[in-house]
Amino acid sequence: MAVAGPGCYGEVAEGPPYEAQVLDLDEIDPDTREPAFSLATRTFTYLEDLDSLFAPELTLSRGGAIEARELAGSLVSDGRIAGADAPGLRYRVDGGRAVARDYPTLIMLTAYYHYEQLLADLERVAGFSSAEFVDDFGPLDIYFEPSIRITTEDSVETQTPKFNAFYVIDAGQFGLAQRSEFEAVPLSANPLVIAHEFGHALFEHTFDEGAPVLCTPGGDNSEDPLFPGRLRSEYGIAGLDEGFADFVSFAYTGGANPIAGFPIASADARDFAEPNFTLEDLVVQDGQQTADPPCEGQFYCIGTLFAGALYETMIDLGYDPQNAADRGSFSRTVISAMTGMREAIRTQSADLLPEPGHGVRNCVRHEGAPRVYDAEVVAAFLSAFVPRMPEEAREPLCDQLAARFGELGFPDQARGACGEAS
Repeated sequence: MAVAGPGCYGEVAEGPPYEAQVLDLDEIDPDTREPAFSLATRTFTYLEDLDSLFAPELTLSRGGAIEARELAGSLVSDGRIAGADAPGLRYRVDGGRAVARDYPTLIMLTAYYHYEQLLADLERVAGFSSAEFVDDFGPLDIYFEPSIRITTEDSVETQTPKFNAFYVIDAGQFGLAQRSEFEAVPLSANPLVIAHEFGHALFEHTFDEGAPVLCTPGGDNSEDPLFPGRLRSEYGIAGLDEGFADFVSFAYTGGANPIAGFPIASADARDFAEPNFTLEDLVVQDGQQTADPPCEGQFYCIGTLFAGALYETMIDLGYDPQNAADRGSFSRTVISAMTGMREAIRTQSADLLPEPGHGVRNCVRHEGAPRVYDAEVVAAFLSAFVPRMPEEAREPLCDQLAARFGELGFPDQARGACGEAS
């Protein structure tokens, strides 16, 4: 089969299977953990139509917008990305492979290839096949440079995010933001970042068992401390979601810092292979925070501590972090333990959850450093998570969690499944 599309100057790319030039990961420096990239010719696994970037398993579109409203200074999504266009690829054909003629085409081809690779390698990392996942989750929908329409009391403003990639909870959609002047390799083309975003989808698929309950202001929120959507509005759960996503990225790529080398203040602190802080270093207590905190990534810092505990536990159990099979074996264990965690917290460790405050009841996540309240939410999560891990993993895991979260985030009453550990 041969396909030629508009904007391709009459040239024909042969396929499927299609070949294209994309940005790919060459290696990760074992000392700095910074990735190196190069242009390479790769063969697509699922792609059925090059010009529309379509396969039954995943599709990439261009543009589109998601509606959001401003609520107490935070943006709250109201649905899905919609109104997108065809990719509009511009490429030439060299020896049968597609070679991008412009930046958007290169990034779209690259992102599509890496999302394909996530599905192709899913069984190693998660323990279930791509067919099983897509059957439950639905096809992956990827959007290149979507915008956000923000509605306030006084106006409607449209913004196109930069320097980001994101996942839309409960929509199965992935966004690839515009490139900023700070990016040597765009986040939207970086397989470590793409795998991290896919990790959020796996968190939804496991923690929420594929059916996230999002917070809605009003209703029973003021009366029921376990109101629907509470956990998804919690700062601590958001941090643990980020840590889980970082660990999924590591399981796929071997990289312990998905944003290594990016010129932002929090980049070095995301390296969970060598965390240089504990929860106590971060938490605001008695209105005071540690001067010059070692991690300023807000709830991402909680995630780094969680991912670091998983990483060291894996090593303690004899797994080699440089070995893809070993990473997959342990990540499958973590993903299995994560499945059904939302209900486990509600039924097994609800007594550790603090009384929700006004902001949480109104579905507003606070900004800034973690608080003692957030540490208590983390404790409830960890108390439910540890007994879901295999017995032989609990002692080293408890030791690692205790070292990072201490009495604030992993107090004695959360360590019931630890035995003599910690």
